[in-house]
Amino acid sequence: MFDYTIIIGRFQPIHDGHVRLIRHAISTSKKVILGIGSSNAGRSPRNPFTFEERVSLIQSEFSHGRIQEDHDLLQKLRFVPIDDMLYNDTEWTAQVRHRINTAIRNNGDDPTKVNVALSGYEKDSTSYYLRFFPEWKQNFVNFIEPYHSTDIREFFYKRALKLRAGQTIQPVQPDMVYGNDIGLSQMSGLFYDTDLQNVLYQLAYEWDFNKCYDPSKYPVTVVTADAVVVCNGHILLVKRKHKPGKGKWALPGGHIDPNESVKDAAVRELREETKISVGKNALNSSIKTYELFDHPQRSERARVITTAFLFKLENFDKLPEVKGSDDAAEAVWFPVGEVRKDQLFEDHFDIIKKLIQ
Repeated sequence: MFDYTIIIGRFQPIHDGHVRLIRHAISTSKKVILGIGSSNAGRSPRNPFTFEERVSLIQSEFSHGRIQEDHDLLQKLRFVPIDDMLYNDTEWTAQVRHRINTAIRNNGDDPTKVNVALSGYEKDSTSYYLRFFPEWKQNFVNFIEPYHSTDIREFFYKRALKLRAGQTIQPVQPDMVYGNDIGLSQMSGLFYDTDLQNVLYQLAYEWDFNKCYDPSKYPVTVVTADAVVVCNGHILLVKRKHKPGKGKWALPGGHIDPNESVKDAAVRELREETKISVGKNALNSSIKTYELFDHPQRSERARVITTAFLFKLENFDKLPEVKGSDDAAEAVWFPVGEVRKDQLFEDHFDIIKKLIQ
């Protein structure tokens, strides 16, 4: 039995999967602290509810005197606001740790002397934060819920648009929402709080605009990431396997996936193309600087804007092992002084010169 279990989520809004996760945590802990994410965000289609409104929605799941067990569970919950810090994971992690520890102290306990666990499940790439707190034990779950807060928000936005268009629709009732199980329980405050429904009603047009936004109306801009990796006076280059530039030497890099940051793309492409014998965490910690390269003529393929990251691998007795893979025919360490502009793809020589000058 843990003294505290921490659950971090946005709960925009809470659904049956969240409820199950909370019940699991409370069954293995004396207290459960819910870190409510995006608490400093203004209202938007993705963040319609304030911290206080989400606390109220969560409490509505364990109130109304349904059964004594739920009443007791509600007494064991604590709520902590967590602010977004999109570009600084280190600062975000420090904030979470500070606010959780403060909540434990406010409950009369010493955070260093109690048994604390972190609960959750790794549903996708957005769950990476679960590895940021090694001092807390893991109380993860392996059940995968079919519910998503996004689907619930979109249900109410679509309903609001129909109302605005003058269509006659059924009143919202807690009967699996017109026969569809979208994860809202019968006790959800969204069924009874007209103010919260009005919030979603007001945001429906903005949601619809974003959903219908057509970026193809604008000139296409390609965004990529490159890795400038240096170690013991050498730089890591790959030989391009395909057109354009087939056979030329280039920096490891490539296109950004829709749900990753530019830095993550640079690390991923580096590992995929070179199979470098350095772990992901070590690579991330070796990044010293980065710079945007956006000359309009840097590529003849299209308007390509890249961000290049400088990785300095220090304290290596020998060069890490590499092997060409994916889009790279070869991966080779070159002495920095022997790199020639006429052998490199596009503007990669200029990128190298700028970052390691």
